[in-house]
Amino acid sequence: MESKLTFGVHYGECFGLLGVNGAGKSTTFRMLTGDEIVSDGNAYTMMKTLKDNHKEFLSKIGYCPQFDGIVGVLTGREMLELFSRLRGIPRRRVKAEANKWLTKLGLMENADVQCEKYSGGMKRRLSAAMAMVGDPPILMLDEPTTGVDPVARRELWRSIASSKQAGQAIILTSHSMEECEALCTRLGIMVNGEMQCIGGIEHLKSKFAQGFCLTIKLKFLRATDDERLKALNEQITSVFNPCVLKDKHQNILQYQIYNTELAWDVLFKTMEDMKSNFVDFIEEYSVSQTTLEEVFLSFARLQYPERRADVSALNRILTCQCCSRR
Repeated sequence: MESKLTFGVHYGECFGLLGVNGAGKSTTFRMLTGDEIVSDGNAYTMMKTLKDNHKEFLSKIGYCPQFDGIVGVLTGREMLELFSRLRGIPRRRVKAEANKWLTKLGLMENADVQCEKYSGGMKRRLSAAMAMVGDPPILMLDEPTTGVDPVARRELWRSIASSKQAGQAIILTSHSMEECEALCTRLGIMVNGEMQCIGGIEHLKSKFAQGFCLTIKLKFLRATDDERLKALNEQITSVFNPCVLKDKHQNILQYQIYNTELAWDVLFKTMEDMKSNFVDFIEEYSVSQTTLEEVFLSFARLQYPERRADVSALNRILTCQCCSRR
């Protein structure tokens, strides 16, 4: 199947490339960095193209792969000094450049330890430092904070934000919506190798996920509870109309309420009354404004059509039951 992917990243911008596993994010990076041959299309940067000016194009890129490309017998300091030399930094400045990134990413205490003895989080930080060394115009970071502890993650975020402020163009993939909101100027969401949406975070929230998200946790859900489930669904969809069941996982139901004019007190009072009517069926509930994660999940479901079909089938069953009762 032919896929087409078109996007641009400006100087001083962090562009978030999102998608579930298998959407094509890492493959896109491998094509942009020359790991895989591009069968069609091209990439452009600073008047150079990937196909026609291969070496010049790649010399402008700092790349942190999803899986660490580290030589285990070398120390962290030696790895950064090696990449400083490869980046073309003068010999007299190599040690200072390596020390700068060791300090920024909290690796100075283990700078002279062999990389094979590093923890997974330390290897990710070193991979990010190897991409950033020499301040290349373009940074491609493929899930750089996976396995990194919260404190070190914040340090890495600060380094990425500093690179962005210095004018570097950054392409970031991540499964952390908090990370995307903290760093990214714009986002693009991929499904099966194709871009489904692109824009600022607030733009995507307002366009693709209006209203409220209602999550209900049932105390149990047995095969014999179909009638009660249909009755609960009928009450929710009628009270909060327009409202649709977006997802069902075990005993968790997730509804999207599209009525943006509902007041918070009305929402919670209605749910409290409903919980009292289903006191032995509803364990707890939560109501929240639509988050970036909800926007992402709405597109992520397109990656798995069988999951979408399950929810659609349940909606049809519940709708038919409601119609027959009327």
